[in-house]
Amino acid sequence: MFVALGRRNIAVRRRIPCACRAAARDLVVYGEPTLQKVLKSVGSLWQAHTGTRVNVLVAPTDLSYAQIDRGARCDVIFALAGAAPWMNSAPPSAG
Repeated sequence: MFVALGRRNIAVRRRIPCACRAAARDLVVYGEPTLQKVLKSVGSLWQAHTGTRVNVLVAPTDLSYAQIDRGARCDVIFALAGAAPWMNSAPPSAG
């Protein structure tokens, strides 16, 4: 899925957790530094609406993917389009 944001295209990748664990877990969101304010605002609205804590982590896309490749938890990522090594192939499993 791609989201148009101004003049930049942002790739959105979402891993959907098992429903049995979703209620007890917080939400981990990675995003580009330029999106920090909006992600934190949306995270606050989401938390107020659902009661689920949202942890927003901002870093350049390549660093976010490196963290995820090393096993860091990520539920939602807002990344620059084309920055992911798997963009031209099948996405990685939701492991």
